[in-house]
Amino acid sequence: MLLWGISGLDRSAAVAMDPFVEIRGTPTYDLAFDMAAPSAQSFLLSFCEAFAANHTSLTHSVRRCLPNALHDWAERHDPSLGWPIPRERFYETLEDFLNARPVFRLDVGYAPGMQRATWLRVVHKASFPSYSPPYEVRAEHRLWLRAVDEWARVQAAALSISGAGDGDLQSVSGEAQALLAIRVTSEAAVWSVTQIAAIEGTSAALIVSLLSAFVFVVIFAGCSL
Repeated sequence: MLLWGISGLDRSAAVAMDPFVEIRGTPTYDLAFDMAAPSAQSFLLSFCEAFAANHTSLTHSVRRCLPNALHDWAERHDPSLGWPIPRERFYETLEDFLNARPVFRLDVGYAPGMQRATWLRVVHKASFPSYSPPYEVRAEHRLWLRAVDEWARVQAAALSISGAGDGDLQSVSGEAQALLAIRVTSEAAVWSVTQIAAIEGTSAALIVSLLSAFVFVVIFAGCSL
């Protein structure tokens, strides 16, 4: 899954290293993300249409892409809107679309008290088997991170989003930062992090235990190191 509009996760109230806990953290939102902005609409549609086609080693299909589905639906139901949809008509059109295609409500969300969408996700079907060993899943996840970052910069620069092509996220406009700050996640990636942490934690604990046992044996045997 590719996510826009999420700047981080506050895990202060979460239970660390518990894969079964219901509360895993509270999202923090990037308020600069504005999917109603014309440049954002163009960027997101272009990203959906082209990323999978240009990264067949990572993904062979797009499972759900709200911008693409919204574009096609609006074109059929009200061709006068055009694309990008005018900002003043965007949320009205989005709500009509979501009523007609409710499955896409899973892919857009509103923060409490906000009148506009604060996050968006696009779901790809990865070419890599999700049941692979955790270290392989982590390596694949890193390939996704690199590919998404590179593709986002190319697309943003091609669409002439202000400041998006100079390679330094800290120096670009807030709008460009929000579009380029794409988070890549999946259930398999979360699972792999938990598994790797458990493996490495167990290994570290075993080493400490062996060293401690050795020291105790030496002490009680009356030997000097």
